[in-house]
Amino acid sequence: MERKKESITRVKKAVAELESQVRLLKLTSEKVTLEQENDLLQHHLTGESTNANNLEQLKALLEVRKRCNRQDGWQSNAAEKKLVESSFEPVTPQRWRELVDKTMKETDAQACDPSFRSMGFSVLGWSDRRKIEDATVKFTFSKFFPHIWAEELLNRTWDKVTTESYSSFFSPSLYITRVSNDAIIVYRAICNPHTNRISRSVELIGRIRRERDFVLFIRSFDGAHNVHRCVGEAQSWSRSMTILRFEPTSMHQTSPGCMMHFGGAYANLATAGVQHWLMEVLFIVLRFESVMIAPMFAICAS
Repeated sequence: MERKKESITRVKKAVAELESQVRLLKLTSEKVTLEQENDLLQHHLTGESTNANNLEQLKALLEVRKRCNRQDGWQSNAAEKKLVESSFEPVTPQRWRELVDKTMKETDAQACDPSFRSMGFSVLGWSDRRKIEDATVKFTFSKFFPHIWAEELLNRTWDKVTTESYSSFFSPSLYITRVSNDAIIVYRAICNPHTNRISRSVELIGRIRRERDFVLFIRSFDGAHNVHRCVGEAQSWSRSMTILRFEPTSMHQTSPGCMMHFGGAYANLATAGVQHWLMEVLFIVLRFESVMIAPMFAICAS
């Protein structure tokens, strides 16, 4: 009984800290938005032209607007869309197969890595495993859902993240191209309100069906060299991988039951920002369950 009380107390404390972080992020985001609006007004008052006629002008315009992170998230402007789309090189079928093989090897290696450590308690049923090395953090949050079919949850998630509703779940993005029925490529830019630093990435979103599980991955695409050169500073480009693994209870899927693993890796993070990113990931995990499976809280009539 005492252990249960202590566990509940730790969870309540963790939730309170997360809520405090959310309030701080919202306040800081509002400040950034107001500062950016003021910069844009000053830009117009000085009579500077906002019509970009060539690549260099487009890049200059993007730099002026790079801190434009609206309260509801980053949104691409016409100039950025044109620049990213014109700079992107198509992905060949061979390159796609290589990326799938690499991702599956990394997925399996992370799943059985004995050096991962757990905090020892769960938040709303989600347990964690993590490994932090310098500016790279690898993590996995896991939870079992007894009444969910694994492949059904995979397809439901795929439909959500590969349509326009992707921006309402993860963060606003710019659709670039469809590689196949199981792979698309998007461009994202996320602003950290604490540092005003924009983290950019061209991401490949893929869906894989295997005998023992189903995998949906979102990973930074290393082949977008032209986009990297044309948009933002070199240090603004981040490397990350998110792995959603759906493991059915029954190998032949004769009955429902799904062990959900939400994991991945983030590199090039400032050491002080590692815990911030882990909290952000936890919020995404909880939001995933609420949106894709069922709301975690219900308001009942008295």
